[in-house]
Amino acid sequence: MIVPGSHRSGLVHDANDNREAGGYTLFTIPPATLARLADGPGIAAQLGPAGSVLICHSNIVHGSSNNITPWPRTIFYLNLAASDNPPTIFKRAEHHCTRDWSPIEPLGEDCLLELIN
Repeated sequence: MIVPGSHRSGLVHDANDNREAGGYTLFTIPPATLARLADGPGIAAQLGPAGSVLICHSNIVHGSSNNITPWPRTIFYLNLAASDNPPTIFKRAEHHCTRDWSPIEPLGEDCLLELIN
């Protein structure tokens, strides 16, 4: 679920890093802040068939509920930024914030087929 257009409000400064939560929860937003951001655009569910991809701005307010189906759900996050704009503080683990800021390189159209062979 996302709050459409919330990325235009900038960084949510009163979000709390919830290190005690399990699963994918990294930050919580106070209810009053969420209500202010959702006033007008609401909260929109992002739906799609298995294998769908959602691409959005990293500052968009988003969240997902627990998986209550009998089928597994895998979430893959990929955050990209300009290679000349690396982070300067590394409080998060390497798998959340890499220290390698080499430019990404395009791969061939059949690169995923190579994984099968």
